[in-house]
Amino acid sequence: MVVILKLKGVLILFSIFFIMNTCYANTIDGKTSEDWFDEGLNYYDNENYEKSIECFNNALELDPYDKTAWFNKGYILYGIYRSNEALVCFDKVLELDPEAFDAWLYKGYTYYDLDNYQKTIECLDKALELDPENLDAYYCEGDSYYFLERYEESLECYNRALELNPTYTSLLVDKGTSLHKLGRYEEAIICYDKALKIDPNYAYALSNKGLSLYDLGRYEESIECYDKALKSNSGYSYVWYNKGLALYDMGRYEEAIGCYNRAIELDSNDIDSWNNKGLALYDLGRYEEAIVCYDRALELDSNYSDSQYNKGLALQYLERYDEAIVCYDKTLELNPEDTDSWCNKGISLHEVGRYEEAIECYDKSLELNPEDVDILYNKGNSLYDLGRYEEAVQFYNNALNINSSCSDAWHNKGLALHDLGKYEEAIGCYNRAIELGPNNSDSWNNKGNSLYDLGRYEEAIECYDKSLELNPNYSDTWYNKGLSLCKLGRYEEAIEYYGRALELNPSDEEAELGKQYAENQLNSGLNILKNVFEMIFSIFGSA
Repeated sequence: MVVILKLKGVLILFSIFFIMNTCYANTIDGKTSEDWFDEGLNYYDNENYEKSIECFNNALELDPYDKTAWFNKGYILYGIYRSNEALVCFDKVLELDPEAFDAWLYKGYTYYDLDNYQKTIECLDKALELDPENLDAYYCEGDSYYFLERYEESLECYNRALELNPTYTSLLVDKGTSLHKLGRYEEAIICYDKALKIDPNYAYALSNKGLSLYDLGRYEESIECYDKALKSNSGYSYVWYNKGLALYDMGRYEEAIGCYNRAIELDSNDIDSWNNKGLALYDLGRYEEAIVCYDRALELDSNYSDSQYNKGLALQYLERYDEAIVCYDKTLELNPEDTDSWCNKGISLHEVGRYEEAIECYDKSLELNPEDVDILYNKGNSLYDLGRYEEAVQFYNNALNINSSCSDAWHNKGLALHDLGKYEEAIGCYNRAIELGPNNSDSWNNKGNSLYDLGRYEEAIECYDKSLELNPNYSDTWYNKGLSLCKLGRYEEAIEYYGRALELNPSDEEAELGKQYAENQLNSGLNILKNVFEMIFSIFGSA
């Protein structure tokens, strides 16, 4: 007997030879099991699924060995997402007939709907033993392997299915997706292109091709694919989101924000779009607005660690360090091995003068990532501010052993060596920092300081001049040049430089004292000259 079942507009052909057991003479309400069976089909055709199930229940009460009734009942339960009840029915079919292909197949599908992918695979393997040419079984098994992140095995299934139907577009795209997950982006694109050759407007293929191009760093081509997908259907929030990612990575932050806004319009609970909109605002220096986005993401999921961390960064840039520390603590509750959170918590603690606690954070981060240059460098900074200069030098050296191009580490190593009185070594460090970053006014200024302490005042002045070219508003450098000019007895020039330092920083007491000293020295020198002239005049006058 051939039974045709239809659910949600899909026709399913279930072929089971149904042999009526003529020994059953019982009826319910005057109807035989076959009557109830036929009535169940009629209700099913009219989409009255509950009534249909009742009819099959009656049929099974009269004939509990009717495999077809068990299957049909299970199939209807599967279709209305009563999965556990459906499994009972399919198991009953398999008790009666262990080689019932359709029961194995739909038992597999039911486990798939329950996200039990391993059980799905086991059932579909049995189905494929019975029908090794069943495309749908291979397809579903491939998807199950995919969700188990067993991508190589998913490819085997997709390839087998494509042998049976090489023009199955969604199957081509899903094969591409597995290749993408394996990092085989070029091969994935070939699959997407095959699907697009069949259907040039297939948004799913266009979107996934865009992702593979994105991961190859081909952002412009990626955006072209997303635009084509959106032209086909502008209602795909995830495509707007992915386009935003590509624009963001190209530094086109305003356009990226526009895409994230469109994604949010379509799905206001799209947590990733809120978070990434925050990132784009952050990179535009709009920290307060970024925090609003991170807060919205955290309203949707308070355990979304990325937004907690990113909010901490924005607060840190706003110098709201205590609030930033709270965010990093929450991130670390969720992910205790997040080295970036440990490091940035350390930076915020450093900024509020809690150097010992900062070092504890850096140490925790270094346990997880002992060769992170930024962490080594920042620990050096906290040791420096505690006056532990030798230890600071050691950590700057550790950072430079890993990355000798870290100009900040060279500069700060120079500071520590200077404070240890090792001025020549300090100058060597500043020179390396200047080679790597010739426009760093601090390095020029501090090199000048070491030259000053070596009594090389003319060379120091050259460094201060270079620093002031780069940053004419750096009051310390105006003051430092004034000191060197005083040492050279050029008091009138020194007064000018101290005066400029005071214009920039009126509360600079050292500059005020330096200016007074230079003025006194200048006046003292003028008085000496006056006395000399008077003496000469008196001598010549008396002659």
